[in-house]
Amino acid sequence: MRRRAFATLCSGATLSWPFIARAQQRDRLYTLAILAPSEPVDRTTGKRERHWTAFFDELRRLGYEEGRNLAVAWHASQLDAAGAADLARRVAAHKPDAIYTPDVRMAAILKTVAAQTPVVAVISDPVGSGVAASLARPGGNVTGFSTITGPELVGKRLELFRQAVPTASRIAGLAPRRMMDPLLTDTTRESARLVGMTLLEVVLDAPIDAAAIRRAFDDMARQGVDSVWVATSGETREHRRLIADLALGARLPSAFGWRENVEAGGLLSYGNDAADMYRGAAGYVDRILRGANPGNLPIQLP
Repeated sequence: MRRRAFATLCSGATLSWPFIARAQQRDRLYTLAILAPSEPVDRTTGKRERHWTAFFDELRRLGYEEGRNLAVAWHASQLDAAGAADLARRVAAHKPDAIYTPDVRMAAILKTVAAQTPVVAVISDPVGSGVAASLARPGGNVTGFSTITGPELVGKRLELFRQAVPTASRIAGLAPRRMMDPLLTDTTRESARLVGMTLLEVVLDAPIDAAAIRRAFDDMARQGVDSVWVATSGETREHRRLIADLALGARLPSAFGWRENVEAGGLLSYGNDAADMYRGAAGYVDRILRGANPGNLPIQLP
């Protein structure tokens, strides 16, 4: 009887050990640095934007609570391309347990200046930008989610837009210069042609601020476009209200990848759910804090 009880006790201890280890792990203080283009607060409502709410809600669901076992250091680049490298170096010098960024430029810098620190990123074209070796095995210290699913998504967005605005024929493709090559490919232009539209380039050059966006709309007027398709990027989300206001003022129907742009006044969106990707990114942060190698975690598509 005693032998059987002892065996049962040993078995129970063995089975419960992973749970005990995980509980102990939750008791240590982890440090998470966030490098974002801007603060997570919606300037109109004063509330945290929904994708950031999803990120922190998921961290709490996974057992991380600020002030108990998680310290979060927030850093906003304010879209300052010139100071991005210096900011990344200063953050890396503090040796956080993990870094999260939704900025492709910052992710590329962190791959070099924070090579020993795991980085989770939600960014456009991780492979094309040089952040990852491949989607399946990114290598290095950066993993996460890609916001670009390929020309098929863009083609579907153009098809839906054409149904909503049958008279559209000359559509501007508005995007930061770094995104022009992966976005405005021959396949994308052919997708526009198949639905009866001509796709014209309108480049947003750095620094992408209000003045740059106004210049881009002046360029659209010179090109005689009758509609605008706006690339999904941190900059176009940050300035989404200005873009919506300028499009409305110029009587240009607008298409986007994220619903936040429509909530700001745009016409139509079709694409991935930012909140869902941020939630997934929080899951990757959890896996890394538990010891996963970011180079072995595949970059996921929405």
